[in-house]
Amino acid sequence: MLKGRTALVTGSTSGIGLGIAEALAKEGANIILNGFGDKGEIEALRARLADTYRVTAKYDGADMSKADAIEAMMKSAIAEFGSIDVLVNNAGIQHVAPVDEFPVPKWDAILAINLSAAFHTTRLALPAMKNKGWGRIVNIASAHALVASPFKSAYVAAKHGIAGLTKTVALEVAERGMRASGWEASLGLGLEQSPSYILFEALTRTFSPYQFNPFNFNPLRDVLAKNVDIDAIHACDCVELFICATNVRTGQPRIFRNEGVTLEAVLASACLPFLFQAVEVDGEHYWDGGYMGNPALYPLFRHTQSRDIVIAHINPILRPQLPTTASEIQNRLNEITFNSSLLRELRAIAFVTKLIEQDWLKDEYRDKLKHILIHSIRADEALCDLTVASKFRTDWAFLCGLRDLGRAAAARWLERAYDHLGHHSTVDLRSEYLGETATGKEHIHA
Repeated sequence: MLKGRTALVTGSTSGIGLGIAEALAKEGANIILNGFGDKGEIEALRARLADTYRVTAKYDGADMSKADAIEAMMKSAIAEFGSIDVLVNNAGIQHVAPVDEFPVPKWDAILAINLSAAFHTTRLALPAMKNKGWGRIVNIASAHALVASPFKSAYVAAKHGIAGLTKTVALEVAERGMRASGWEASLGLGLEQSPSYILFEALTRTFSPYQFNPFNFNPLRDVLAKNVDIDAIHACDCVELFICATNVRTGQPRIFRNEGVTLEAVLASACLPFLFQAVEVDGEHYWDGGYMGNPALYPLFRHTQSRDIVIAHINPILRPQLPTTASEIQNRLNEITFNSSLLRELRAIAFVTKLIEQDWLKDEYRDKLKHILIHSIRADEALCDLTVASKFRTDWAFLCGLRDLGRAAAARWLERAYDHLGHHSTVDLRSEYLGETATGKEHIHA
């Protein structure tokens, strides 16, 4: 994958940076080293990488605290290699002191090297990456990108800044064949093994969103406001929309229909209580609707004309393997919790279907119950490989992979089940949701 590509690693004449440079060279990437040290030792290091891995290895001693030196280094590298394909911002320094005693020159130097340098290398590398349609930017953060430590104000501020810069760049370049990520992804750590994710989990289980997010910042609000026309939803009379949220006080579901949909209603439907403060709508507070309806099915047969309900599952129903680790157990509990409300409604539908199909109803009551046809698009085998941690992944390749899995599952289901719509269920409700022996009727999953 990296053969013939060029990687620049700042702060790479020793330590983590050197380890990263060597790993990239081993994969065939040309290497540009950067950092301080004895000239003779650096030359020996450069020569060793070139000879051992048969790549081109260069050294540039640019001072990462100086924007003009960084720009000269980047222009020189791009002039020689055409582009920087892999950029690793690793350079960093540290100083420890109370805030009121922190030397201003040290503060300036730490912010310049640990944060501003990454901005300069990134802005200068991106044009060539965009022209090629390929690039990888890895910014070395640490636990201090998420949590603070006393006496490290400059370092913590810089690392928090690195996290923000990384996320911003990742969003800007996602559709251009490029990726920006933190150090854990570059080392091949799954998100559930990531120290940052583990710290995040510990943080959200120790402190409530009323403590760690007192100003109630929710990034989804701006996304919705920018991309969703609420007035058009209110005016729509050809498609019914039902959004479910859970009333925190009563524990009951609330369904918002077209005319009742607001930004707050949508935020409420996706409000995970460990991450966000409960959303207030009409004087009541709400959490994620998945706790009481995931999705809620009853509005679909009370307020629509169609008998068919097609459910696209995003949580696996079945997991063949027994969960034995703490993370696996937590993951399975999460899935069971969010599937329980759906399974409960499906059992009710299965029971009513049984009453209708076996003629247990008196004639005067037969027309009062709707004969619902259930269809299911599932991809349990693919979804079983994904843990609860994957819900926090935002890298473009992963999201595109999920999209492709969904499209493939839908295509398989349409090919096998489309002709059954309007005639009978393609899920054997009695065997799957009432625990009865299979009826022998055809049931179709994606």
